[in-house]
Amino acid sequence: MSTADFGEVSRPPGENYANPKTCFFHVLFKAAALVFYILSALFFDNFVIIFVVTVLLAALDFWVVKNVSGRILVGLRWWNEINDLGESVWRFECLDQGLSNFHDQIMPACIFMLNCLTV
Repeated sequence: MSTADFGEVSRPPGENYANPKTCFFHVLFKAAALVFYILSALFFDNFVIIFVVTVLLAALDFWVVKNVSGRILVGLRWWNEINDLGESVWRFECLDQGLSNFHDQIMPACIFMLNCLTV
């Protein structure tokens, strides 16, 4: 694992945690997929439409968690590379903040982890 520089997170005045918009969109796509799947039977009779839209919303959720909220809220990045031998190698990076920003990052980290584990 390596440490990467993700930039400093600045907190606007009046906000109790660092990235409220990122937290909102982190929860939005997962909730949208779940709500659409539950309520879609009221509006559509075609299971294929329900399935395709739910899978698209789940894919958007995966993309947001992997590429945006995982990086901004908890400092995680990962990707796959092919080395010179043609083998697949996974690369993982994490943000090493120590305890200096602990209070600024505890709420976004809790929102990130609880949303990933519960829904």
